[in-house]
Amino acid sequence: MNNSSYKPKVMIGWTTLPTKEDAQSIIKKLVELDLVACGQVSGPLESYYKWNNELETDIEWRVTLKYSKEKDFELSQKLDDLHPYDVPQWTRLEAETTEGYKLWINNQG
Repeated sequence: MNNSSYKPKVMIGWTTLPTKEDAQSIIKKLVELDLVACGQVSGPLESYYKWNNELETDIEWRVTLKYSKEKDFELSQKLDDLHPYDVPQWTRLEAETTEGYKLWINNQG
C-alpha cells in the first residue's frame, strides 16, 4: 500500500439524551463494555422537532462517541437497547485521524 494514500480512520457517532445524567451513564456503560474508546457530553441543547404531528421543544444533551469501525453493529444494537427514547438519534460517520489515535481507539477493548 502506498503510504501517501493511506489515511487512518475511526468512527464518530452522535446521539442526544434527555438529561446530563443519562448522557454520562450511557457513555460509562459503553466504555465499560469496550464498545467505544471514549465519549463526550455537550449541552444543554435546545431541540425542536415534530412528534405525533405536534411541534415539540426539549432540552437535550449531545453525546459524541469515538470507536472502531469493527464495533459499529454491536454498538448500534447496544445503544438502541440502552437509550430511553423510542426512536433515538444515532448518526455516525467515518473520519480520518492520525495513526496514533486510531491505534489508541482500536486498542480499547
